[in-house]
Amino acid sequence: MMDLGKAMGDEGKPTEPGTPNPQQRIDRCVAALKEAAGEEILANAAGVVALFSAMTIVVDVTGQKADFSKMQKYASKLLRWKKNVLSCFCVSL
Repeated sequence: MMDLGKAMGDEGKPTEPGTPNPQQRIDRCVAALKEAAGEEILANAAGVVALFSAMTIVVDVTGQKADFSKMQKYASKLLRWKKNVLSCFCVSL
């Protein structure tokens, strides 16, 4: 799952000669994750990667500089919120 995120993050970067291009890396990571964990986990991972990609694009376009300590605080709040919402629907994490 982490390899998929890294491959997606490198998608716009130039590749060095002799290395797989970003799409090949993404395809390889998707196939490996699907085989190891199944389609449901792959779909969840793809959603998370897409969300982070969208946030990164917005931050980059607006020229924002993030303080990682502040980001961690909000990420923790988001994860708590997700856990609380899912518990209302009796979904285990």
